[in-house]
Amino acid sequence: QKTAYEIYQCDWSSDVCSSDLEIGRSSTTGNATLVPEVSDMTGLGVVLNPQFFPGFNASVDYWNMDISKAIGTLNTQQIIDQCYAGNTQMCAAILFAPGGDGRTIDTINIRPFNLSKQIARGIDFEVSYRANLDTIVSDWNGSLMLRFLATNFLRNWQSNGITIPIEGAGANSAGVPGYLPNWRWNSSATYSNESFSVNIGARGVSAGVYNNSNVQCTSGCPVSTANNRTVDNNHI
Repeated sequence: QKTAYEIYQCDWSSDVCSSDLEIGRSSTTGNATLVPEVSDMTGLGVVLNPQFFPGFNASVDYWNMDISKAIGTLNTQQIIDQCYAGNTQMCAAILFAPGGDGRTIDTINIRPFNLSKQIARGIDFEVSYRANLDTIVSDWNGSLMLRFLATNFLRNWQSNGITIPIEGAGANSAGVPGYLPNWRWNSSATYSNESFSVNIGARGVSAGVYNNSNVQCTSGCPVSTANNRTVDNNHI
């Protein structure tokens, strides 16, 4: 299978490249055939505000989001590969050289397609407590506010319909789109009175892995592949 660079300069009917062919171009364009994305959202929540515990509030919210026909883009090599495999939607993005035999590529239009799908699921937690300190000790003044928020990411599955689907929940590698720790939390404590206020905050994430598709092993490992690499330590 030829690379994008090779196929720009080669005739698909031959394995021989011609050195005098002009290198093909790529152009970023829109796509008038796009259709709206479709999203199904399910949510269920519970709020607690007990009268026997003034100032205390708690909530739990479960959410599930299923997106289909999401808009995404492919690189030039992926467009060529998909067209070669018979995907007519991708072939429409390829312009062949005018006056040629219909096999020499002139331009690849990098355009968005309705090809992505995503499933995201999680649970949000929030707990807060607020009190005037003179209700605890009469000589104290000011108020105290405590707050804790956390999200448990249960799933963040993504597929562009071309490459291997990605499950991002529990993968902590920074800077990788779609990767999220299983838990993320924030907490704060605020004291305030008529003269000033002080706030202390903390945040953190749970431990996880570098990549959910990695296979961690030290002996008897399966053959490492591009989609499932074997590593001796996948913990982060």
